[in-house]
Amino acid sequence: MDFPKSIPNIGLVGGRFVDENIGTGQPGSLIPAQWGNSVTLEILSVLAAAGIVPDELKTDQLAEAISKIVASGVAWSSITGKPKTLEGYGITDGISSKPQMGVVGAIADLPITTLGTYASGTTDKPPASSGGLFLRMRYPSGNTAFDIVGHVGGGNDIFGFRRVLPDGSYAWRYTWHDGNFDPTSKANLASPGFTGQPTAPTPPIGSNYLVLANTEFVTKAISSYATQVNQALAGKADKATTLAGYGISDAYTKASLDTLLNGKAAKATTLSGYGISDAIRNSNPLPGGSIDIHGETYAFLSSPLESCLAQNCYWNGTNWVRHNTAAPAVCIAAVGGAVVLRTAPAGTGSIVWANSDPLWTSANATLTSSAGTGTLRLPNGWIQQVFEVTESTGAADHRYFPVSFPNECFGVFPSLLSTTAGGYANNIGLVVGDVTKDRFLISAGGNFSPEGRFRVLAIGR
Repeated sequence: MDFPKSIPNIGLVGGRFVDENIGTGQPGSLIPAQWGNSVTLEILSVLAAAGIVPDELKTDQLAEAISKIVASGVAWSSITGKPKTLEGYGITDGISSKPQMGVVGAIADLPITTLGTYASGTTDKPPASSGGLFLRMRYPSGNTAFDIVGHVGGGNDIFGFRRVLPDGSYAWRYTWHDGNFDPTSKANLASPGFTGQPTAPTPPIGSNYLVLANTEFVTKAISSYATQVNQALAGKADKATTLAGYGISDAYTKASLDTLLNGKAAKATTLSGYGISDAIRNSNPLPGGSIDIHGETYAFLSSPLESCLAQNCYWNGTNWVRHNTAAPAVCIAAVGGAVVLRTAPAGTGSIVWANSDPLWTSANATLTSSAGTGTLRLPNGWIQQVFEVTESTGAADHRYFPVSFPNECFGVFPSLLSTTAGGYANNIGLVVGDVTKDRFLISAGGNFSPEGRFRVLAIGR
């Protein structure tokens, strides 16, 4: 739809309607029947698309029709001309599936997370590899990063990594695999099985520390101990059948013990058998040292400060420690009015929890919506917003997010609505720019105009 510029003698000025100006003698513009009918038919088309019967006494039917059409949405598959690359969408902070070829200079100088290849011109490639693929993952701030490399040339297969510290220092590490390490050729630390006749130095007699004892040491030790035992037995009493026979006068006799035992409870296998009423009964005995705390009606675990459910870890009164140092540990704690999940990797010594995160609930992971605008907030800072905007009319005509992102906006992803002038047929191309945590510019069709209508997904933190 446009102004009736093709109809002559209707008094348009600059292609638009004007009022009569008595001072200048400028006549007012006429509204031709053809154009008036076109406008009416245009509106009726919108009502028909929304399934609304026209009523000349109502003044809100166009708004109602637009709301219904917008609510029905536009299928992503119906939009043509969609880009197929990150660059096509204007995305500069994504990782391309096509590696960046042949980095010249240092991988450490790459400003963003990058998938690429390294070769002779790469100054900080791993010494054991002349060329291959790498994935650089840079921490959001500072110089800290984690790089993974894979050698693709001849020779041994190499898979390595490095952790780049804030001061730029690093050390390349390489993984063991069946091409460079054969565990079957190594002895186990626990119960190793030797072949042949293994030898070891002979420790001095009387040694009491963790060294191997060879047969010579055992023979000398037995001889020495036998001599000591014989000398000790020489001063002992002869074999007897009573305490008195050994000269013992301060021990209980069988008769006295029988008298004392008669006043004790008989041997039992249950708490009730011993008259114990204030202990937890093992209602479900399990093998292997396992325990099932089994309530008859209810079961409660309660404390005034902190209650925990832990796996592969326990509190020794001072620190958290692992049962198995080769396995990770996890703990669910009810503390401070919240439920917290704590995790720690495998390791020795006291546990230092690597993560202590509250469980996500409807109280800290929120979703709000109103009049077609929705906002999702997650405890880790992730925010998604869905809303509608009109097209920017110029480079300074910004569109604002319903809620400003506290830190940054990762991207703005618009869908062009069919309510845009031209409908489905005449609108191609979407451009988003000047994105901050508060605002952005948006255009359709390659230039700015007030005609574009968009449904927008914005992601940030």
